[in-house]
Amino acid sequence: MVQLRRDNAAQRSDASVRPQCGGAAGGRLAGLLCHRRPVSAPRGGDCVAGRRAGAPACARRARRGGVSRAKAGLSARELSRSPPDVSPGWLRALPRDRPASDRPQNLVTIHIEVTADRRFATNSYLVEDEHTHDAAVIDSNLEPELIVEVARTRGATVKAILLTHTDLDHIAGLHELREAFGSVPIAVHDAERHVVAEGKPLRREFGPIATQVDNVVSLEDGKTYRVGSLEFEILHTPGHSPGGVTLKIDGYLFTGDALFAGSVGRSDFANSDTAALLDGIRSRLLSQPDDMIVYSGHGPATTIGRERKMNPFLVEPT
Repeated sequence: MVQLRRDNAAQRSDASVRPQCGGAAGGRLAGLLCHRRPVSAPRGGDCVAGRRAGAPACARRARRGGVSRAKAGLSARELSRSPPDVSPGWLRALPRDRPASDRPQNLVTIHIEVTADRRFATNSYLVEDEHTHDAAVIDSNLEPELIVEVARTRGATVKAILLTHTDLDHIAGLHELREAFGSVPIAVHDAERHVVAEGKPLRREFGPIATQVDNVVSLEDGKTYRVGSLEFEILHTPGHSPGGVTLKIDGYLFTGDALFAGSVGRSDFANSDTAALLDGIRSRLLSQPDDMIVYSGHGPATTIGRERKMNPFLVEPT
């Protein structure tokens, strides 16, 4: 089962989540960051209603060190990746159960839950072993209290935080997660280690943000990273960012901002690389089985087979 949780219903409209582009405050930078490829609406699958809890707390996190005061005012104008067709209260989730013959033969039963913040519609995931309740959080959006609530409600023991990359909207809640779960390891590819270990900016387009943390460990391409009874295979998928990784476990891929349903990640930043992005997707991701479920940094779930056949950025011309 996959659930989507968002903010207080009183502070949301019934309209789809959209980037708040435009306005004098945004300027050239706003235009740059809001110019993104569209993410398709979900096609098929089970619809699961999500609960909503809490309210955006960016200013409070700025005071506590989660996000610098200068960046607390950032909205979707500056860092929008929000898919315009994803309804605020719903997430299209693909079925998790498969015939036993099609699933990896191991003793781990994976439970996945997802939360999405209102500013950037960035997904944060809880991946839990249903038997041991060992768990990992993948990415930390701007409403970390939601994933904390999920973990506590389920009685999950979060033993690590794994980062697909270190853009602001994927690391903003690290301090709050540390407060909730203790000094668990924060795992990131070495190419972006400096962002969280030293508080240096990932992009030259932005200034530094206050995300410096300790106990930072490395995710190495081709290696496995163990979180209690969970084992993640690390696939380096750069291009959107130098240290972007995909995390593979059982029949699931957590692709960060490399691959989306019907789209691919942006590659127009100074340290992005379009060729590397597409090469990584084709060689590391499209080589996976068709029924491999993809959970992205933004938007709905999809499958490798669906993206191979229908993603306009990946379909080979005939």
